[in-house]
Amino acid sequence: MALTYVEIEQEKSYKIFLLFAILIIFYFLTALILGYILKFFIAFKIALSDLGFAGHSIRFTLTPVQILSIFLVSLAAAIIHLRFSLNRLLEKFILRLGAKPLDRKDRYHQRLRNIVEEASVAIGSRYQIRGTVLPTLAMNAFALADFNNNAVIGVTEGLISRLNRSQLEAVVAHETAHIAQGDCLQNTITCSLFGVYSLILSKIRNQFESRGRRYYGRTGAQAMALMVVTYLTLSIFQGMARFIKLTISRQREYRADATAVRISRNPLGLAEALYEISRNWRGSGDIGDGLESLFIMNPRANELDESEGLRADLFSTHPPISKRIKILLAMAHSEIKVLEEKRRARERLKKARRAPKKLPLGRGTWYAHTKEGDWKGPYTLPRIVALSWFRPNSWVYQKGKGKAERAFRNPSLSRMLAKRIKGKATGNLICPGCNQYLLEKEYEGTTVYRCMFCGGKFLENDKVTRILLREEKVFPERTLKLAKEMVGKNVKRYTIKKWKELPKEFPQLKCPSCLKEMRRTFYSLAYPIKVDRCYGCQATWFDKDELEILQCAIENNLAGQRIT
Repeated sequence: MALTYVEIEQEKSYKIFLLFAILIIFYFLTALILGYILKFFIAFKIALSDLGFAGHSIRFTLTPVQILSIFLVSLAAAIIHLRFSLNRLLEKFILRLGAKPLDRKDRYHQRLRNIVEEASVAIGSRYQIRGTVLPTLAMNAFALADFNNNAVIGVTEGLISRLNRSQLEAVVAHETAHIAQGDCLQNTITCSLFGVYSLILSKIRNQFESRGRRYYGRTGAQAMALMVVTYLTLSIFQGMARFIKLTISRQREYRADATAVRISRNPLGLAEALYEISRNWRGSGDIGDGLESLFIMNPRANELDESEGLRADLFSTHPPISKRIKILLAMAHSEIKVLEEKRRARERLKKARRAPKKLPLGRGTWYAHTKEGDWKGPYTLPRIVALSWFRPNSWVYQKGKGKAERAFRNPSLSRMLAKRIKGKATGNLICPGCNQYLLEKEYEGTTVYRCMFCGGKFLENDKVTRILLREEKVFPERTLKLAKEMVGKNVKRYTIKKWKELPKEFPQLKCPSCLKEMRRTFYSLAYPIKVDRCYGCQATWFDKDELEILQCAIENNLAGQRIT
């Protein structure tokens, strides 16, 4: 294990040279096998043609000149491949993973930014480390590095939202350790160099699925056979490429765990974080093939990862999570049952927080006078102020409190109305229902744009994912009841066939940003809460209570439930 920057640089240069040599060998062997296959098919086709080979034998082997030509072409291809792979290395991976920059207005993102800066200071100013976030519900983290001493630490929205600060610090320290030890660069380059096999195989697989049934006749059969052989050949070399990556993946996790403890001084925090990640979805199906070794834990649940022995050491990208946690707990002088008890305590707390809360009605029952001349009610104080048509000059009457009066003359209503209009106007976003400017408000640690009159909310789709992961807000009994009724009614009423007809039944609202018509649709088939989406702006409009109802439905696992 390299201990100084000089040793790290020497080890890094040696390994990069070795990877380039392996890349040349891969290209040469792949091209050589494909050359033999191609020559065999050409010779076989000519032998079956009318030309024949009267008096001549068919040569299926390659000449030395052809082999040398293949080697030179392979060398040139490897050099081009290397230059292409190393050019804008971090940006390519960020684009492939779908990572987003941190939102300066998001409280959770700002916490991550501070932690990354602290970790960067802990290892010195040698590396320029920046944080990114993956907009997914999964829990995982990764690190990337390039030759210019630039590095990226990325975490998922699920990880940011579900871990406390000490646990998140331990995860960032683990990824920082990979960067400081130099194996992050090696792993990044390895994934970049040998990920080409996964891409080619994926394209061939798509060809099989889309065109496989249309190959008829002798020419089609030969083309299909050539694709099959090519696919099998590339599969073999993809397996070899994976083997190269596996040899640098498993043991480095132990080293990074140990270094993370030295940086954060908190082995229990890292043990708790790994325990939580292992008990949740880690991103299987959401993260590209061949990138598993970049992450703190394999996104795909693999029984081999929890095994030990030669086979597991050769073919597993990560060491057993149980062993990693056991080592960390030994450092913290703790036991696994402590983590289990803490998890149960958190679940009990979540359950208690999710329990429906009844709004107090003891401060009087309110009635409001509408423009049509009717009295509507009774309402609670928060509810009457939240009515879309309620204004400061509306007439109100509180049961048992005397005669009717203007709302602004009542001290309680006046204070509530003042809170309602507080906020920073965006200046360019207009409520699609009220035609009033939207206000910038904090909600679950991030910023949303809210209408002060109707209570509607407008926010980017990335922020919707963050909000649905966070559980700061406590919902009243009314919201849970509405969530159950709405999910049950919509599941019962709308089939997949009627799904496409749904937008026709509702008037189309204008997007607050681009002013184009939004699409009235369900948030998802699992959670059929009606929302308005602008696909051009990648944003969503929620009418009053729709976002809260969606949060409540997800937190209480109401997916697909019907009301009988």
